[in-house]
Amino acid sequence: SRRMGRSHSRSATPPIGNQRTASKTPERCPREWVLIPVLPKRDGGYAREVMGIQNEDAAFILGKGGKTKHKIARVSNCEVNIRERDLTLEIKGTAKARERAKLYLNLVMVQRTNGALEIPTTEGRDDLTVMDVPTECVAFVTGRKGVFLRTIEDEFSTIMFFAQRPSTMQSQNETEKLAIFGDLRGRLGSVLKVKSAVEQKKRGFFTDRMESEMEDDTEGVAVDHYTIPEDDFSYALGNKGSTRRKLGRAAGCILEYVGRIACFVGTRKQRRRCREYLKWLCEQRVRNIRVDTTTRDDVTVVPIPHDCVAFV
Repeated sequence: SRRMGRSHSRSATPPIGNQRTASKTPERCPREWVLIPVLPKRDGGYAREVMGIQNEDAAFILGKGGKTKHKIARVSNCEVNIRERDLTLEIKGTAKARERAKLYLNLVMVQRTNGALEIPTTEGRDDLTVMDVPTECVAFVTGRKGVFLRTIEDEFSTIMFFAQRPSTMQSQNETEKLAIFGDLRGRLGSVLKVKSAVEQKKRGFFTDRMESEMEDDTEGVAVDHYTIPEDDFSYALGNKGSTRRKLGRAAGCILEYVGRIACFVGTRKQRRRCREYLKWLCEQRVRNIRVDTTTRDDVTVVPIPHDCVAFV
């Protein structure tokens, strides 16, 4: 296991429940998980588990407006509830979903006390990616009060925890570990968003080690690279990234720019389609282009009168 420190600036709601008994755990629900089988039995070991928690834990798990609780439920694919009356934490789902939910909930509860978070190794897990972030870029990637990191989590349905920076860390070349939990597509998107942010602060940290051109033949979710010509980059980015987002949505693909390297995340068909859209966009900046639409299943041709083209 890898020891991770407190996640940066995860918000908590004000304490809930009876303030005089806030620090007491209800006796009828011990502070350990109790399995309650669900009848009739379902596939995947579907069951319910409950555990007593402290008032402060309940507030931290809920998060501002209940966001943290909903995020944990979404990423783990497990139902998560807090019974405020008796301060009981309840999860419902398959055995695999409950295992993930318990891990994420534990990380959130431990980080409240600034304790060392026990993060499992990536070996044998299909929900975890750990990446290195330059120490000098951690605050930039986190954002004020953790807003940027939380925005990434919301966009890609992931949950992320930064490692505790050792006090002995002096060199500007040192890095911190960032653990990213979620499905493969969401994790890849989160990694690229972080890489993009780091490149703005420390140019070349990732791009110097990335392949400028890469096409993966994997049919499932993977990453492709394409280097955007320097003259085309601003045009391909658009105002505040609007063109980049538009290309990704049209292709059903995650599209992020790490430096001038366009990174496509999706199935093979989605990645190739997004690459085509990006290349057509760059070409049309300097000349008219023609696309054969007869064999494509991603286009609808609408005839427009010549005198209406400028209006449209």
